[in-house]
Amino acid sequence: MSIEKLQITQLRNLGWVDISPSADLNIIFGLNGSGKSSLLEAIYLLAHGRSFRSNNIRNIVSRDKKHLVVFSELILNYIKVPIGIERGVGLSRTRIAGKNAASLAELASLLPLQFIGPDLQKSIEAGPKERRTLLDWGVFHVEHSFYHCWLSYKKLLKQRNSALRQRKQHQTITCWDSELVKAGNRLNNYREEYVQALLPYVDKLLGEMFSLTNISCSFHQGWSEERSFAEVLQRTLSSDIKKGFTGYGPHRADLIFKYLGCAAADQLSRGQLKLLVIAFKLAQVQLLQSTRSKCCIILMDDLPAELDVENRSRVLNTLLESNAQLFVTTTERRLIDCSELANDKDKKVFHVEHGQVVEVVQ
Repeated sequence: MSIEKLQITQLRNLGWVDISPSADLNIIFGLNGSGKSSLLEAIYLLAHGRSFRSNNIRNIVSRDKKHLVVFSELILNYIKVPIGIERGVGLSRTRIAGKNAASLAELASLLPLQFIGPDLQKSIEAGPKERRTLLDWGVFHVEHSFYHCWLSYKKLLKQRNSALRQRKQHQTITCWDSELVKAGNRLNNYREEYVQALLPYVDKLLGEMFSLTNISCSFHQGWSEERSFAEVLQRTLSSDIKKGFTGYGPHRADLIFKYLGCAAADQLSRGQLKLLVIAFKLAQVQLLQSTRSKCCIILMDDLPAELDVENRSRVLNTLLESNAQLFVTTTERRLIDCSELANDKDKKVFHVEHGQVVEVVQ
């Protein structure tokens, strides 16, 4: 799976872009502010229907323009699939193979995409929500039933919390518990099974690629393992009514990273935390390829800033071995050494200047 054609219109400082990326490695170089990250942002928009830089569409559309368009031709199982995204104030249109997309989940499922950018360490330093997002990306792509289960749980939780806030009778509140427990237990099982399958990949990458040892990762389900979810909901009903929300459940799940038994965020350097997150994401890419034979698109914004010289080629080759399509940005072309790139892998180089993207002939 790869993007064969990419066209961008009126996204930030990119007026018009029309390129045919390599199915393997794409190096994008240019000065800061030239439009490199905007190019990655356009690809991210194709996979998620939103930006990784701003929630306000006005910040993404080119100045003095009303809307943006991103169009691509995706090669999927040797079939060409056109995908188009149009966004503007009061405008949101997504087309897949000539038809309106049913949901953004349809986009995400079609285009598995991992983004490796600045401030990676925040996934570990921040709260559980960021780590759940990190985890659920992988569960979503490996377990097809996960998304509908997650939606069902989210809806039931919202209804229970609404009843809690309104201080309704106990019977009215607990009427949601049976279905909430069913959806919650399924959600939890999906996550637990995924983490068990993923951890061997994570451990191997940490040790062999980055020489990071004595690091552990464990899954916390969001309530005490000594009690069932149903029992916890029953025991904490009074406190939930006082707080106005459900205090325990899969919506409180977390990934716990430790180094020598202590919180990794307190023990590892900023650079080591970045490597830890990169290893986790690379492991997810490998597991997806192994279990579902699905290839990913990987966006790496300013690779030299995220990795030292010794680790860059290791990461690139590891990703390319999983048949991922890579888009890597850098301020200087020489900072990415492709001399050790596998011979069967193709690469293209693009120069970005003042919002113009030009392929550099090798």
